[in-house]
Amino acid sequence: MVLLASYTLVNNPTSFFNIPAQTINLYKIIGVNTTAKEHTVKSFNISELISYKEYKTFLNDTKNDSSIEYYQTLLPDSNIGSIEIRNKYIKGNAYDNLPVLGISWDNAMNFCRWKTLKENKDSIQFIYRLPIYSEWLAAYFYLSQNKIKNDFNQNYSDWLINSKSEVCYN
Repeated sequence: MVLLASYTLVNNPTSFFNIPAQTINLYKIIGVNTTAKEHTVKSFNISELISYKEYKTFLNDTKNDSSIEYYQTLLPDSNIGSIEIRNKYIKGNAYDNLPVLGISWDNAMNFCRWKTLKENKDSIQFIYRLPIYSEWLAAYFYLSQNKIKNDFNQNYSDWLINSKSEVCYN
């Protein structure tokens, strides 16, 4: 899961990459040979993947403020491994610095809402959200082309706010 902050970041402890505005051809990226429909992506900030330690902070806050039933819906999916592995993942600290795994799109969105409210105590100065497809692509290509170390496109998937390319809507 990657977070995007759509407003100016002030004293934010999370590591963010500033991605400049750029124009990309979404058709070309997905392998369609056409010159039509270039898409301009405005400048934005995008974080590295969210660690399980960060997600556990969200879980602990939610556990204190919610029903046990709701809290249990936020836990990583049972399909990430055997019951033993899942329990080790949930209860231990060995995976704290690795990306959070096994959470649903809804839970990624809940995490974004929680983080926005938690870090904007008095007024909303920035919003955390999942990136749209073109933003994720812009960040991936910009970071790769500039040889900036990042965790994009590794051995895990990122959630996006939209599940399909904007190409479908042009």
